[in-house]
Amino acid sequence: MEKFRSWLAEFVGTFALIFVGIGAIKTAGHDVLGVALAHGLTIAAFVSATLHISGGNLNPAVTFGLLCGGHMTLATAIRYWSAQLLGGFSAALICLGLFGRDVVVMGTPQLAITLRDRERFDWQGREKFFRFVDL
Repeated sequence: MEKFRSWLAEFVGTFALIFVGIGAIKTAGHDVLGVALAHGLTIAAFVSATLHISGGNLNPAVTFGLLCGGHMTLATAIRYWSAQLLGGFSAALICLGLFGRDVVVMGTPQLAITLRDRERFDWQGREKFFRFVDL
């Protein structure tokens, strides 16, 4: 029962993180602060809620780091990875049904979309200057 309890805690925490994150992208749009706050507050709330049950990993990379550091067995890591991946996938499927595919396009980063051509040129000039100075 203890193994299922930790599996369920990781599933619910990862589900909430992905669901709230996609929902924030859908509702906040290009307001980066709102999206970042939604992700950060969700992580803070669910790590605090699951810390005493499963350690509050909520991220396969954190689980991998704990495995490499010797703080977790391989069997526990595989159990946590399955919960995290299934929780994230379930949340993404539900959001896909609720919001449609356009949220994926909105959530994809587009670097330097707000820069004008002159600003891009100025940045390229600075980069060339610093590379020259670095020689």
